[in-house]
Amino acid sequence: MLKDEKTRIGFQAHLTSEGYSKVNEISRNMPEVLEFELCPYQDFLRTVFKGCEPDDKDIGLYFFPNDNARPDGYMFLLQQLSRNLFLRSYIDGVELLVFTSKVLQKEYRKRNKSYFLWGLYRRRHGKRKGAFQSSQGRGI
Repeated sequence: MLKDEKTRIGFQAHLTSEGYSKVNEISRNMPEVLEFELCPYQDFLRTVFKGCEPDDKDIGLYFFPNDNARPDGYMFLLQQLSRNLFLRSYIDGVELLVFTSKVLQKEYRKRNKSYFLWGLYRRRHGKRKGAFQSSQGRGI
């Protein structure tokens, strides 16, 4: 859920088929409702992905609209995040970062011919050190 004074958008998290054990573990503790903050990319993506474009192996979670959510709210969120923004929330000391699929390598940007939201977890150690590592050594 993205929530601020004006916006409340519901969506559901879905695990990837890879089933990363750390992602599964943290996701079990995910509360039913999360509050996110909108954050600018700036150099954030380069830092997290070590200068590489993220791909399908970096996806820890997919986010799709709730069954009872208005689809225009989800589309609004996709448009907002396409303006060099991402979402951040925290679960038990772990950052949950959510991006639009437009930041992925071109061949991974669409599912069922549509852009989507995806996320990854980063464990917080002091000032953003450490991350769960994918097989490519980037955060998941």
